[in-house]
Amino acid sequence: MEIPSLSRTLRLQAEVVSLKRIQDDLSRQLVSGKKAETFGGLGGDAAVVLSLRDQISSQQSYIKTIDLISLRLGIQSATLTRIDDLASKLKTDSLTASFDLTGSGQTQLQLNAVSQFDEIASLLNTEIAGRHLFAGTDTTNSPVALPAVILDGDATRAGFRQVVSERSQADLGSDDRARLTLNTTAATFSITEDADPSVFGAKLSGATSSLSGTTVTGPVGSPPNIDIAFTSTLPEQGQSITFEFTLPDGTVETLSFKATTVSPAGEGAFLIGVDENATAANFHTAFDAALQDFAKTTVKAASAAQASTDFFDNNPPQRVSGAPLTSATALTNGTSADTVIWYTGDASSSAPGLAKIGDNEIISYGIRADEKAIVALLKTTALLTITIFSSSDPLAADNYSEMIERVADTVSFKGTRSPVDALIETGFLQAKLDDTKERTESSISVSLGLVADVENADPYEIAAKIGVVQSQLEAAFQVTARVNELSLLNFLR
Repeated sequence: MEIPSLSRTLRLQAEVVSLKRIQDDLSRQLVSGKKAETFGGLGGDAAVVLSLRDQISSQQSYIKTIDLISLRLGIQSATLTRIDDLASKLKTDSLTASFDLTGSGQTQLQLNAVSQFDEIASLLNTEIAGRHLFAGTDTTNSPVALPAVILDGDATRAGFRQVVSERSQADLGSDDRARLTLNTTAATFSITEDADPSVFGAKLSGATSSLSGTTVTGPVGSPPNIDIAFTSTLPEQGQSITFEFTLPDGTVETLSFKATTVSPAGEGAFLIGVDENATAANFHTAFDAALQDFAKTTVKAASAAQASTDFFDNNPPQRVSGAPLTSATALTNGTSADTVIWYTGDASSSAPGLAKIGDNEIISYGIRADEKAIVALLKTTALLTITIFSSSDPLAADNYSEMIERVADTVSFKGTRSPVDALIETGFLQAKLDDTKERTESSISVSLGLVADVENADPYEIAAKIGVVQSQLEAAFQVTARVNELSLLNFLR
């Protein structure tokens, strides 16, 4: 029998140690569920695992970003929904509103507008975790001034009420004739704008006449004027002339007059005189009375509507330039020192918010407080809030009617962006975020599965391997024990 050498003994012992090490590692895998304690233990698969884990980390950060943006958009959507509700109610109420003044000199519609204006301003100052949602990229400060300050200003700055008053004076002029001058020389009646160029007052757009024996000229000249020349061929009963005016807010209105032989002529009519001179004088009288009523109702309402645009739609706001206001011809920029700037958030053309929601995907999102659809409701409720009527004013009802007509037209959003448009866009973006989140979560799930395949140990496979190694160890222990019992002494015996 061959006597084992020392090297063979040592080799057998090394095999036992190796098997024991394998058994210990398999036992660790069975307990921990992991193939290796370090990435180095994964061998060539380590680079794959590291790459996948980096990808998972990035995708998880995108999920957090998507969740945060979805929260912000959800609040903005709720705000837009409420603003749309207010706009719809205002439109409906304005179409059925009656001129019944309360003790405050306002109708119930106007009193409702007071609380609506305050609510809108409050909604636009909504913040989450110190971030103002409607301020664009400037998220640290409230984007909208306090309602009382917007309407009435403060010790050094003019508010909306003052801007409307100044514009009214500039548009109506010192004699409440909408900056138009009337003159009659012999048989010719003339109506002339008081200055050219000028942004204020009613502008002459044209005249259409069916009056016999008259010649209509204009508008021509600088400043523009229209002449009506009567002749000995006098107008006939029922014949008419219509003047067209462009008002401060861009709307077009008309004044019409019919010739009559009935005295007194009545509203919208002029008395045919005994000759052309008398007829021209009668026409002057009728036109003057109608113009003053027109200025105090229609032009005044148009002026207030334009003032709301000057104040809310422009940054900086526009104010009447020069004194006296009644003869001013131009607008000037208000400054933060002399005029309330109602919106103080980011006013740049950049997107309200930018966010990266994928490796190659950046989205712009969010609505600012100066969104056109929001401003439309803000300025109409503000206008209703500040306007006061007197029950003793015979023209108050007509002025109110003209104002309400413009309010209803504004909140109808005809041909312009509405809260619903902004809401739909926000909804599309939320749907996109949901889809992106779903795809990203699916990708994360796949990546985690791949990592698990590489990192995780199969308990059934490990248990089987442990059984094999256990058997190998037992056999190795038996062989080693027998080898260790062999000696020269035992051989000689």
